[in-house]
Amino acid sequence: MAARALTAGPGIAVRRAFGAARLILAVLWIIALVGDIRYTLGFPTSVVGNFFSYFTVQSAIASTVVFLLGAVFAVRREIDPGWFDVLRVLVTTYTVSSGLVSLVILNQWAARGIHVDVPWSAQMLHFWLPALALLDWLFAPGRVHVSWLTAVLAVPFPLLWGAYTFIRGPLVGWYPYFFLDPAQVSGAWESALYGAGALAVITGVAALLAAATRWDPVGNRHRHRHSHRRR
Repeated sequence: MAARALTAGPGIAVRRAFGAARLILAVLWIIALVGDIRYTLGFPTSVVGNFFSYFTVQSAIASTVVFLLGAVFAVRREIDPGWFDVLRVLVTTYTVSSGLVSLVILNQWAARGIHVDVPWSAQMLHFWLPALALLDWLFAPGRVHVSWLTAVLAVPFPLLWGAYTFIRGPLVGWYPYFFLDPAQVSGAWESALYGAGALAVITGVAALLAAATRWDPVGNRHRHRHSHRRR
């Protein structure tokens, strides 16, 4: 089905408002990334390569690109391209999952009496911006239905990132998260167990976000399923 261009109407005004919000959100991602890299590299032992090896940072960079694209589509099109909504599911899944895992880690450290300094940039990257991205996914008009198989598509990137991390870690003597370092836990088996848990969280979040496309808070029930549309 051919893409429909924007025409006048109250629904279009809402979509354009979300387009402006997406542009602002992309700028906030950039501000948070710049602030976090400045904070991180302020430590003498910091390495640029380590900073860009964080799953959260890579997800944030992807989110910046996606929300810039989303702003353009919201202004120029009535409905998002199907492939773009699949991409949005994946990127939103990674950012939300990163925040959930970080929250668990912080709670574990707090329970052990370990104080962790969380600067404003890290708070934005891990919690506030993922929450806003989730709201955009739930409420922005022009979204199409996304297949449940998207949960499967969410798996390859974390697996590749995990392989990269486990190969790079012993070479540089650094891991982005303590639970991936066999020396900081009970061994490789516990690191693998943590990794499997994180992958389960990612898959579950992706499935929930795909399911959310069946919920229609903004009157998009006339949209067809992505699998039945030709873009």
